[in-house]
Amino acid sequence: MKRISKASSPEIDLPNFKKNNLLSVGSHLGLQYVVQHNNLGYRCGYVRIPKQHPWFDKNNYEEIDVDCHGGLTYSDYTKDKKALWIGFDCGHAGDLVDERLLDDSDPERKNFARAMARLAAGYETIKDTEYVEKECKRICKQASKAVKGD
Repeated sequence: MKRISKASSPEIDLPNFKKNNLLSVGSHLGLQYVVQHNNLGYRCGYVRIPKQHPWFDKNNYEEIDVDCHGGLTYSDYTKDKKALWIGFDCGHAGDLVDERLLDDSDPERKNFARAMARLAAGYETIKDTEYVEKECKRICKQASKAVKGD
């Protein structure tokens, strides 16, 4: 895991990548992963699947059997079609908004998120960057097993 300053972030070919939302980049078992937030107060994790991987031809995330937080909710090819990014978000029942990640330019959304947090107080938890990194590593492990045919 490598926490990064926004200015020194590496080149990332994730289709929906927003440099200002980057929280961490790492690799595990030879696969790159990225953690970013979505301006709604939730973190998202993504794993880069190379072209030679058996999952590469499954651009529909629902076709990929992966156990991760909330299940996969994202898949898309890089512009050059050399890799497939798969991902998940932490915006499900049981996930609490992290107000530090909310977009300050949208006060209405921020107020809504705060109201929702008050309603769910005590029942939900914030999924922090460390949690999302661990989930990304779990996906990397499952992807590695898929190559071996396990």
